[in-house]
Amino acid sequence: MKSRCISIHEFGTADVVAISEREVPEPKGSKVRIRVDAAGVSFTDVMIRNGRYPEVKKAPVVLGYDFVGQVEAVGPDVTRFSPGDRVADLTITGSQTEYILRDEAGLVSVPSELEPAQAVVCVLAYLTAYQMMFRVAELKEGDSFLIHGGSGSVGSAALDLARAFGIAAYATASQSKQEFVSAFGATAIDYEHEDFVQVIKSKHPEGVSAVFDAIGPDNFKRSYSVVSTGGTLVIYGLLDMALGKQKGGVLKTGLWYGLSKLKRDQRHAVFYIITQVRKKHPDWFEQDLTALFELVRNDRIAPVVADIISFFDVAEAHRRIESADVRGKIVLDPRRR
Repeated sequence: MKSRCISIHEFGTADVVAISEREVPEPKGSKVRIRVDAAGVSFTDVMIRNGRYPEVKKAPVVLGYDFVGQVEAVGPDVTRFSPGDRVADLTITGSQTEYILRDEAGLVSVPSELEPAQAVVCVLAYLTAYQMMFRVAELKEGDSFLIHGGSGSVGSAALDLARAFGIAAYATASQSKQEFVSAFGATAIDYEHEDFVQVIKSKHPEGVSAVFDAIGPDNFKRSYSVVSTGGTLVIYGLLDMALGKQKGGVLKTGLWYGLSKLKRDQRHAVFYIITQVRKKHPDWFEQDLTALFELVRNDRIAPVVADIISFFDVAEAHRRIESADVRGKIVLDPRRR
């Protein structure tokens, strides 16, 4: 059967994003064919499109890092799922499509009462925030953290989780997004007019329990300076490099990271990459995503959907993401016209 999808045939600007078709075969063995109800549109898609994502080195490629959908057909060896079940997975590529074929081993059950758009926000954005906060930094009630880019998909997820678990949150954001960040009960820092180092040190002279930073090596150094003794700087991206604002970001980060390990100040700097964590701890993916779905069901968290779009709006969504004109996460509905 044919399936419409979002693809790129070469790396470049948002103009290379196109609607194409691909064949989706009948499921064999342990494969499951899924009708995609919602797929995330994220900054990682922009990085892939720009040719700056290390795990995708050549085009053509179908975009889409995560999805939620309904099982339509299963292979003869499938034991965990049946047609009609709702499932989710993290794909890296390939999820921005009408139908997708996945192995049952990687799929996670999604409660039927959850809206697909809210559920898919959990798969990458909330899972990233959840694992950085509780698996890596090991935060607990009463702790504090700073996250850069508080209005983005991961930033807003972290603020929502902080509110749910009694953690004090600080977030950098532009002036126009201060109200959005403050609505989570977080302290918004206007990075255009305020120095986040001064703000944090004025409120927490000993530093915060964790900082989550995806900006770049120059920012990492300043973030590290506001981490408390025993606390953690979690590096989870290189935004400046991805946007072409800084060259040599990987080398500079590696050199700084190596030097930070030589310090004996009892602070930690660690990298977080969701795909590597999943490979190392495959059981965490299902455990943590299931926990997040339960938090949504119990109204303890409310994933922010910035917009639900059609195939025809994806290129413009890339432009909005690149210009930081998004609050929460954009979601693709493959059946929206």
